[in-house]
Amino acid sequence: MFRFFTKSFLLSLMLVVATSSIHAQFTPVFDSVALGANYTDQVYYSLVSGQKTTAPINEWDVAFQANGITFGVWVNRGAGYKAYLVPNLDATDWGAAVDTTGFASWPALDNGKDTWANGAFNQNPTNQFDVGWGLYSGPPAHEVNGDSIYLVQYTDGSFKQLLIENLNVNRYVFRFADLDGTNEVVDSVAKDNNLNLSYYSLKNATELNREPANNAWDLWFTYGMTADVVAGPPGTPAGVASGAVYTNRGIQSVQVSGVPNDSADYMTAAFDSVIFNIGDSYRVRSMMGWEVPDSNVYFVRAKDTEIYKLVFTAYEGQSSGKIVFEKTQLTNNATVGINDVAAATRVLLYPNPAIDRLNVILDANQAGLHNITVTDLAGKVAYSNSTEVNGLQNISIPVSNFANGYYLVSVETNGSRSVHKFIKQ
Repeated sequence: MFRFFTKSFLLSLMLVVATSSIHAQFTPVFDSVALGANYTDQVYYSLVSGQKTTAPINEWDVAFQANGITFGVWVNRGAGYKAYLVPNLDATDWGAAVDTTGFASWPALDNGKDTWANGAFNQNPTNQFDVGWGLYSGPPAHEVNGDSIYLVQYTDGSFKQLLIENLNVNRYVFRFADLDGTNEVVDSVAKDNNLNLSYYSLKNATELNREPANNAWDLWFTYGMTADVVAGPPGTPAGVASGAVYTNRGIQSVQVSGVPNDSADYMTAAFDSVIFNIGDSYRVRSMMGWEVPDSNVYFVRAKDTEIYKLVFTAYEGQSSGKIVFEKTQLTNNATVGINDVAAATRVLLYPNPAIDRLNVILDANQAGLHNITVTDLAGKVAYSNSTEVNGLQNISIPVSNFANGYYLVSVETNGSRSVHKFIKQ
């Protein structure tokens, strides 16, 4: 009798919690980031947890796209550095002084605003195998061999010449030297699929560990990395935007304008992966200073796959670089907590949010070993256990010592896996 009651109660609980989760209401959260006076910092921001990682903007010169078979290489335009392709030279000319006669007519190269693969050093390709700084060899080697010499110019007028020599799928190899060819350094950076970009300082010959894991941030707040935007009052020439917002790899977003904020709807909006969808469009500069229009709404599908609504409310400019916004979680796909594991086991997380204990309720139609793993959004394991399950069973996990935030619960059995999200409060 007791077993029957318990099973009936837990099954009823699964239905009630799933239904209530689907119709959950989310409260808007006000938050802000600060880039510092005169925009001295860059901030990586997680919509999911609110975590902010701040790093100085001028500590890196170039950055290499770190994930997959990609070739993007960026220059730090936000710090005022510029990249130039040296005309009439190629990789075979490396080692000599660079003649800068006519330098004033050389066009500066800009990072793109569409994808992370379109950095300053990827400009002006001549064919489908040309990635800008080199030529892709194709299979079986899948290498890119550098064929161009570049100059990186700093705000004090000094230069470094740069040859990105080779990318052999997993590692970039490059050379740099002073303008006259002296003080040459040969170095490399490894690709790391956990990162979006690998950052490097040519001035200090140092690779920098500054970016959080790719799955731990959604938005990058920074002085703009491209110069083809209007940064000043109406009628001023294009410049580099202050307080620009880029979206991380794997993030989709869309801007909805011209309607009241409360009426903006993401259901009919066309999401895409353009990294500058937010950019600097959330504020305008008038003769009176910076203003934030009240008719721009942004929807972002974040790293936890939920959709968030962003409404920017204030921008303080170079005095503090402070950007204020309101974010609201709009969907609740993962917190429902019921998925199939090989159509054999239903899973419920309760309560969600959890304070002291999280109950993982398993309803297995087929007996078998179930592996349960709890990780934070950065992939750090907080709990792991395996148990034989046959029928309905409750696994109670103590979470009082977990840091507050979002966690993922993975349930694996018979070669299949489902993942569920819960919040620790």
